[in-house]
Amino acid sequence: MTSSISERVERRAEPSDFYERWGALVIAVCIAIGFGVALPTGPSTITATVHNPTDYRLYVKASTPSDDTLSFVGVVGPDGTLESEVIDRGGDWILHLRTLGSPAGEIAVTRSELTSGTVRIPDSVTDDLQAAGVKPIAAAPILANP
Repeated sequence: MTSSISERVERRAEPSDFYERWGALVIAVCIAIGFGVALPTGPSTITATVHNPTDYRLYVKASTPSDDTLSFVGVVGPDGTLESEVIDRGGDWILHLRTLGSPAGEIAVTRSELTSGTVRIPDSVTDDLQAAGVKPIAAAPILANP
């Protein structure tokens, strides 16, 4: 009598299959790491320090003489100092000052002046704001988008 026995044949992975799969995985990981290293990093930044000796809270933005696109630097309170990490805009900068919606002037500075010490807001800003009738309101709320 013939018995019908089904045999289960297990296929074991050949050693060459094992090395091919792991080799492909290692190559894929190396390629992914290579792309990750090659991706551009963010823009370079500098630390800008601005001292405000006035009685006004000032909003500071920056541009360059050749590009009037404004970058927000920060808010510096009355008789305060602002230290802010900002995108490096190159050699020459223009700091644009505002207080409570009123223009408060512009200061032309160089990159080395910003990075080597503290840029001091000139006293003329106070004179100009007072002449324009802008009152120093130290307790005024910080505006989201001056």
